[in-house]
Amino acid sequence: MEDLIRVDGLVKVYPGGYKALDGVSFSGKKGKVLGLLGPNGAGKTTTIRIITTYLYPNAGRVWVNGVDALRYPLLARKLFGYMPENLVFYPELTVWEFLLFRVRLKGVPFSQEKKEVWRVMELAYIEDAKDKLISSLSKGYRQRLGFADALINNPALLILDEPTIGLDPNQVVKFRSRLLELKEETAIIFSSHLLSEVETVCDEVVIIDRGKVIAYGDKEDLLSRRGAWVSLEVRGQRVSEFIEWLEGNVADFDREDQEDGWVKVRVKENLDNTMMVSIHKKVCELGLDLRRLASERSSLEELFLSLTEKEVGR
Repeated sequence: MEDLIRVDGLVKVYPGGYKALDGVSFSGKKGKVLGLLGPNGAGKTTTIRIITTYLYPNAGRVWVNGVDALRYPLLARKLFGYMPENLVFYPELTVWEFLLFRVRLKGVPFSQEKKEVWRVMELAYIEDAKDKLISSLSKGYRQRLGFADALINNPALLILDEPTIGLDPNQVVKFRSRLLELKEETAIIFSSHLLSEVETVCDEVVIIDRGKVIAYGDKEDLLSRRGAWVSLEVRGQRVSEFIEWLEGNVADFDREDQEDGWVKVRVKENLDNTMMVSIHKKVCELGLDLRRLASERSSLEELFLSLTEKEVGR
């Protein structure tokens, strides 16, 4: 599958010697949503600004659908749609007027202008706001207007920076559904601090910290590498003996005493099947009630925290 976006060895050094990016590389393909993650100051915004040709790197290359974006920025800009985190509009215009203005700026043929405005309004679920002044729009409607703007001209690459901020739960569900439709024909870069949102919508993930890529690949592969953990709930007079046994046989676990007498235990390390059997055998041996025994997969949030905390030495 051909890359619609390819970033190779980006380096950016700001005045004063601060290196914001140090060899960042990744790619995105049609049919995939790529999650771009990182703590504050990691280099995400700098990366996006370089991809969108608003900033020039000290080294590295960017290709958008085969076009050298840094050498031919005006051509590259015709190939992507960009929804920045901080949206800027003309508040005195209506939604229709603004999108018509943007459609004309993006070179849509005159005969197709109104049709294109209707198309992107429908995709962003803002048809009912057609005649409203932008100054009167809620945060959610402004986000959807920014999304509609990014969709003009069917871009090969869609870059979304914090797109769901301000959307209510129903709008978020609709947005996810729309992304699933759009990704069939385009590559999507999705940057967000909402890790649960990224885990839900993204197929691949690149995590940047202190200007370097510290994890990159298929989301499921990255999570599976951390293995599975064990979670169980027990109750009985000899729970304390079970906890003592865990202390001698398991390196890392925590417990949570429930109000109804049950004790929730989470073993925070990857265990093989032999150890799982031993835990179950010990519970039975002590005559404990067992309400739950299951393996748990690591979440994207746990992966993110473990990698970024490790990078900064916490």
